[in-house]
Amino acid sequence: MNSVPVQMLFHRMPHCNRSYKKESKPTLHNLNMPELPEVEQFRSLLAPLISNEHVITLERHSLEKAPPRKFLSDEDIADIRSSKLVVSEVLRKGKLICMVLSPKNAAKKTKKYLLVHMGMTGRISNASRIPKLMELAETTEYPPPHTYLKFIAGPYDACFSDPRKFGSVLLKDSMDDDFDVLAPDAWTEIVTKTKPGEMIVDPTAIAKLSEQKLGIKALLLDQNRAVSGVGNYLADEVLYQLEMHPDQKYLTSQQAETVLRKLFDILNVAIDCYAKEEDFPKEWLFHYRWGKGKKEGPKDCHGRTITFLTSGGRTSAIVPSIQKLKAQKTTSTNSGTQVITKNPTTSTISKTKTEVKSEKIATVTSETTKTRVPQRPIARKRKAGGSSSTNLSDEHHKKGSRRSPRLASRQR
Repeated sequence: MNSVPVQMLFHRMPHCNRSYKKESKPTLHNLNMPELPEVEQFRSLLAPLISNEHVITLERHSLEKAPPRKFLSDEDIADIRSSKLVVSEVLRKGKLICMVLSPKNAAKKTKKYLLVHMGMTGRISNASRIPKLMELAETTEYPPPHTYLKFIAGPYDACFSDPRKFGSVLLKDSMDDDFDVLAPDAWTEIVTKTKPGEMIVDPTAIAKLSEQKLGIKALLLDQNRAVSGVGNYLADEVLYQLEMHPDQKYLTSQQAETVLRKLFDILNVAIDCYAKEEDFPKEWLFHYRWGKGKKEGPKDCHGRTITFLTSGGRTSAIVPSIQKLKAQKTTSTNSGTQVITKNPTTSTISKTKTEVKSEKIATVTSETTKTRVPQRPIARKRKAGGSSSTNLSDEHHKKGSRRSPRLASRQR
């Protein structure tokens, strides 16, 4: 099976405009949005704009078309031009890029921030490198089709294009509101290298992935929970290589740490492949996951059948022969929360001593209940007046009781 180049990342939608490449049977269906490796590549293409000398200017393109809904206004572009700002940093967190614009005049300290999000089909390109889109015919034209904004700083420039216009470019006075809501970046903030071959994984991220009722894929896709930057194909790749089902719940701390380590390793390989303009490793699920809907179902590099299911709200590619859903659940104990794993091949469950003791007590109680002989109720004699004979005192009668709630009221 021919491998899919990593640069060809986006599927063709049936309602796209006429400039899109015509195919009788589109092959890519699942990958909608650039993920962390792609956005890191885009950040690197914007990095040469950083300068202490050259003022940044912005130019609108494709004026005959409406830009994306979340886009700079003409007033924003004019404000950047008149403020004489330079690009001091190009940051990235998850899938969000932030261009920090500082005044060229050092006496002024007011900064502005250009926040760039790629949406589903956004991309950054320059004259020497134009990332490919599967839904567009390959082109060497620069700026590429569907370009709406051009960044210029001295001799260097770059373009933002977005065929489906779900991306955004916004000018803000602060980046905190957008960056702070995101979970730590999956590549730069989760794993810390201490020594060669040794890594420490953020315990907070481990805790947010372990012992959760939600499936592991849904947790990874949530950009505000444990990590940011993970999308559909990355989550599927991590779980495929770990042979873990995407709907697996109640992960142990060790399982959660393993997921984060594998994610970090995959991100390192993917980002390195982009830097070298190479394809992902041939054994990755990435190359074989695009055959949904074909008569002959897709298979991985080992010839194992790939099937599709919905997990975390997204279509997920899995190999069911190795990615089996295990029955795991949590139970509260005196020492905290413990994960109990039920082996799908047997009916045995690992139990705590407290649970075994409770079960023994319950068994003894049930046996005692079964052997108990019911006693015949004692008949009460009734007095001539028709009232039932009781041994209750007069004082108790005056106060009333559950047996004779009306008696006290009669004596009043």
